[in-house]
Amino acid sequence: MNIDLDLHQKEMEYKHASEQEEREEAASLVAEGWNREAAKRTAKQLRFEREEAERRGEVFMDEDGHAISYWDASLNHPAPHTNSKLRQVKAISKDMFGD
Repeated sequence: MNIDLDLHQKEMEYKHASEQEEREEAASLVAEGWNREAAKRTAKQLRFEREEAERRGEVFMDEDGHAISYWDASLNHPAPHTNSKLRQVKAISKDMFGD
């Protein structure tokens, strides 16, 4: 029973992290000039394609099993934001998703 609860907790944490990553990706695209609906669709599609690449093993992992790079470079995450850009992305994300 404890194992089931632990697994469920890990699955919920992964789902939350994935959703948060998708929101931040969409907000980043909006910060680059995309319209909000297109940014949401694109972020959702990228999330799906990344998950598929991970299932197929088409990804480079770190020692903890986290994806650090994808074989298909178009799936890789953009470079980290500067502090001012990060604040802008967070504000856009809050406005778009109410985080």
